[in-house]
Amino acid sequence: MRNRLVRWMLADARLNDEAALRLFGPAPRGPRPAGLLLYTLLATVLITGVMVVGHAAGIRGQTLSAQAFASLYHPVIIGQAIVSAVVITLGLHIIPALRRRGTWDHIRATSGGSRAGVRAAWAHIVYHRASRLLMVLTYAPRVFLFALLLYDLTSFRGDYLAQVIGVHNPPIPAALDVPLMGLIVTAAFVLPFTAIGLEAAFALLLSTFFRSRQTIGMVQTGLILARAAWAAAPVLILGEMVVRAGTGDTISALGGWTAGFASTVLGDWGLSGLHAAELDRLWRLIPFAALIPALAVVAAVAQSVLTILVLNWTARRAQRLDLSSVYGLIG
Repeated sequence: MRNRLVRWMLADARLNDEAALRLFGPAPRGPRPAGLLLYTLLATVLITGVMVVGHAAGIRGQTLSAQAFASLYHPVIIGQAIVSAVVITLGLHIIPALRRRGTWDHIRATSGGSRAGVRAAWAHIVYHRASRLLMVLTYAPRVFLFALLLYDLTSFRGDYLAQVIGVHNPPIPAALDVPLMGLIVTAAFVLPFTAIGLEAAFALLLSTFFRSRQTIGMVQTGLILARAAWAAAPVLILGEMVVRAGTGDTISALGGWTAGFASTVLGDWGLSGLHAAELDRLWRLIPFAALIPALAVVAAVAQSVLTILVLNWTARRAQRLDLSSVYGLIG
């Protein structure tokens, strides 16, 4: 599947299969049942281990879903940061690596080759190199929390959602609860992929601006630290607002909504939407927080569009620049 996708992304440049495969060496093998079983077992062990450690550390919840969410929330955010660090590292180094192998100049000399090469590099990072980490560290916990959410929705004779999410600030029709829940669940599964894709595209773009490996290494460190900061900041700020609101403070409409939206799109990538009680708390305390699910889906679409624009910009730079001088590499 991934190999077919890379071939499709190269098709507009009219490159033959041999040239396409030379970009990244042998074609990646598709998923096998044994491999899927291995990753499933690994994800199960990690999730179970995190929950056991959380229970031992005193993290408690009234239900299994509450216990799982409280135990997994911060470890999953850390896992997302690890995936981002890998993607940023690959994006900054993959084109120089192709140049060292003597492949990039051949691709660049082909009609439309730079555009196809950049798109194929992006696909290789997102669909091949980072896909396993993304599956184990990001999507496996989401599937687990979503399964618990579906189980919870059958409680109270199917009225669990009305029991848990009943108050909005300001009030909205109860009929909108289910569509809003659907939107935030959609965002929770789409945002990790679109965010990783955008980070890979920006890393590829930045790799065309710097000459030496030392500079690229410094940029890599700075980007990884910045990525961790902009993910952690809105989550921590929102958490502090919610704690203060519990002691009687009032959350301002602009500040609370901005923190909630940033936490969803930049911080936890919609993870908090996979626990109904957490949504209830946010929607009660933050004015107009019910709008965040719809805008989170819009943000995911915007990230996809921005990814395409950044990749096109990267291709234009890669075509214009003499890569031998830009990267300071010896062929």
